[in-house]
Amino acid sequence: MTDKPKMLALEPRLLFDGAMMVDAVDTVPAISERDKQSLRELDNPSSPRSQTTNTKELVIIDSAIKDYSTITSSVGENAEIYILPQGSTLADIANFLEGYKDIDALHIFTHGQNGKLVIGNEAYDQDNIGLQEKALSTIGSSLSSDGDILLYGCNIASDPSGTSFINEIARLTTADVAASDDITGSESKGGDWELEYKTGTIESNSRSASSFDGTLDPELRFGGTLI
Repeated sequence: MTDKPKMLALEPRLLFDGAMMVDAVDTVPAISERDKQSLRELDNPSSPRSQTTNTKELVIIDSAIKDYSTITSSVGENAEIYILPQGSTLADIANFLEGYKDIDALHIFTHGQNGKLVIGNEAYDQDNIGLQEKALSTIGSSLSSDGDILLYGCNIASDPSGTSFINEIARLTTADVAASDDITGSESKGGDWELEYKTGTIESNSRSASSFDGTLDPELRFGGTLI
């Protein structure tokens, strides 16, 4: 498993990987002296770090999304935000969440297409999600007993294979899961932020990235349909 990313808490509780610091500067207009000191402490391997973090809602945003910073600016109210470095995988999300417990809602903004969830350069579907049992168990352990997972990406649950895929994620995490069955993104591009397919009772409201002017379709990145 990969090493856990370094984290820096910024207002409103933004967490950035060390490799993403240039993007962090672009996203947050000004960094206070207190936050600069926190950064220096993070770079010091002798600095202690908290073993357990409690939060009600956590938003994870894949930095592979074009203009992802506009999503950050739209969805961060009353939530902690983590920017997922490019090239990350589901296992990296699990590694990050090992220090969390009792999360009520885990929102993951990434790409999706025809029954697939795309994180970084990896596509997950009903055929390979069983290989991620350990990662999904860890993710599930970070949630509260009624915790929800909300997956934002185009057409993840658009067909029977997609709904079976979401059902398996729900089984392996023991969480209620919501995902989109159509285009996810800006209304001007034919999208919306509603997560139409749900397993169990979703008690958390979905988040609308009103400032984002694109869609969460990986075709925009890979230049074609995923196989």
